[in-house]
Amino acid sequence: MVLVIAIAGSKSVVWTDTFQGIFFISVLLILAFYAVHLAGGWHNMLSKVAETNPKVLTPGKLKFGMWIGFIFTWGFAILLPHMFQRLLMAKDQSTIGKVTIAASIISGWVQTLPLFILGVACTLLIPGVKGKATDSMTIMFATKYLSPFLAAVVVGGAFAAGTSTLNSQLLTSSSLVMRDLIENPSGKKLTPGKETFYGRLTVLILGIIVLIIALFRPGLIVPVSTAGVAICISGYMYPLIGVIYWPSANKVSAFLSMIVAGAVSF
Repeated sequence: MVLVIAIAGSKSVVWTDTFQGIFFISVLLILAFYAVHLAGGWHNMLSKVAETNPKVLTPGKLKFGMWIGFIFTWGFAILLPHMFQRLLMAKDQSTIGKVTIAASIISGWVQTLPLFILGVACTLLIPGVKGKATDSMTIMFATKYLSPFLAAVVVGGAFAAGTSTLNSQLLTSSSLVMRDLIENPSGKKLTPGKETFYGRLTVLILGIIVLIIALFRPGLIVPVSTAGVAICISGYMYPLIGVIYWPSANKVSAFLSMIVAGAVSF
């Protein structure tokens, strides 16, 4: 993924995300239906889960503060730099409108619901999995109930889901380093050759850092990613409000609001 971004840039991210998204969602839907079939159908599956592990189907397991934190964090995810940058790539306003409508349906129902169903089914099909190991439940299911070839396809789908997010983040992080840490402080415009070199170097360094962090497995994917996203969103939200509604906003107030909000959130 790092090599693809370093060689091809933003166009590679757009095209690979399109195909990876289709591939990932297709694999996810097939897995969910197959897992329900193995668990004995909808009614049998839900009845057994209600008997053996009722907490899975009980609302209110998350405390209100954590629940509202998840809702606000991912609801404002468009403020993240790698998401916001994509709005600037759109051909026109109607394209943004179409994507907004499609994303609300695909993300909420086509992507999230099958994953939830697969997780519920796996509490019966692969019982006793707890803690960080639950993040590998999809891979465990594939290796236990599918042929080696199909299991490899599922692993590919999991990689597609991860890389379609991380590639955008690496690309945007590279842009931020170029503009805000190298060009803007010095006031000098780099040549296209130097921009490309520093951009690729940044992608490589960040890719290595991400890999090292991932190998240490600091916690469950959802809480760790939500915490990181929440810190970023809190930092970007207030400068955006200031730009829109506060005529006297300036560079200093924008930077201070980012630092204070990010630190408080952290």
